[in-house]
Amino acid sequence: MKPGTIKPKLLVVDDEPKNLHAVRRMLSDMGFEIIEAESGEEALRLVIHHTFFLILMDVQMPEMDGFETASLIIGTNVKTHTPLIFITGNSFDEHYVNTGYEVGAIDYITKPINPEILISKIQIFMKLWRQEQHLKNTNQTLEEMTKRLASTNLLLRESNQKLQDFSHVAAHDLKQPLSTIVGFSTRVLKEPDRLSERQIQSLELINDAANRMSSLISSVLEYAEINTTEQKVSQVDLQKVVESVLRDLNHLTEETKATIDVGKMLMVEANETQMYQVVLNLVSNALKFHHPDRASKIKIACTSSSNSNEVQLIIVDNGIGFDIKKSEDIFSPFKRLVGGNIEGSGIGLSTVKRIIQRHKGSIEVDSQVGEGSQFTLRLPAITSN
Repeated sequence: MKPGTIKPKLLVVDDEPKNLHAVRRMLSDMGFEIIEAESGEEALRLVIHHTFFLILMDVQMPEMDGFETASLIIGTNVKTHTPLIFITGNSFDEHYVNTGYEVGAIDYITKPINPEILISKIQIFMKLWRQEQHLKNTNQTLEEMTKRLASTNLLLRESNQKLQDFSHVAAHDLKQPLSTIVGFSTRVLKEPDRLSERQIQSLELINDAANRMSSLISSVLEYAEINTTEQKVSQVDLQKVVESVLRDLNHLTEETKATIDVGKMLMVEANETQMYQVVLNLVSNALKFHHPDRASKIKIACTSSSNSNEVQLIIVDNGIGFDIKKSEDIFSPFKRLVGGNIEGSGIGLSTVKRIIQRHKGSIEVDSQVGEGSQFTLRLPAITSN
């Protein structure tokens, strides 16, 4: 049954039909179903087959009185959560009150029943019952959503694994013939005396194109694997990461006659391999997109604040820059704002952004055409235990 369609039920137990009729008349307009029992035995049978939000129980009944009936209802663990109010004609006799509470009564009402008091008490229990039903429905919905989410996550993991497997197979199948082409052209170029100038130029073009394609395939594979491979996070020293990157880019640094100023680096919670990819992409871009009319200068700095759980890694260059209005485009795969003969896969910055997002960090860029660019990365700092 859908939430909100369950009609609440009230059980009234009294051996006197006139009393049952009087209670029904008082409560007929309250919007719940009233079920009557003229004995304790009948009440026991009813609580087995129905769920009541409240039981009104007369204490003085023949054969099985209200105390014994209540004790059996609660003692047999049937609907033990149902609140019970005793109706008694003995005013607030201490013996009756204590006995009633001992068997599980919530409250007492004395005869003759005051309709206003009875209705106000019932309204409270109705409200509690509706809140309980709402909570049950909410929990049921959450359980169903959790199951669906678990199923979706399983499908995603399977899809990611298939994507990863496909990426590896595709990369291998594509790179294998490229390796053959590169190997063949390189071997032939080692014997230039046998070739004409035009043939040498053609082979060099083939060799360069094959190498670029191989590099592009590797970049695409790296991009695809960011969210499909397990990410191992540890304490990473950005100083060592930057040093490794600069060592590997030394040839490009010398070629562009760049000056790179590295400040004091900090520790972050990250995947070391992916941090290397991030810094490598950003610094190599700064070197490749240098301004032709001035010496290239790159600054790498780190900052943090005592009240923040993040580290800022800032990379600034004085290169050619770009139109800041197109800043989002530079993070799109295969989107290049600068043409010309500058080599690149077109997915380096997409890879950077994806890695930073997976680390629950952020990346911002500021740039001006002809002046240079600044990339600011925010990463989780080392948390002290």
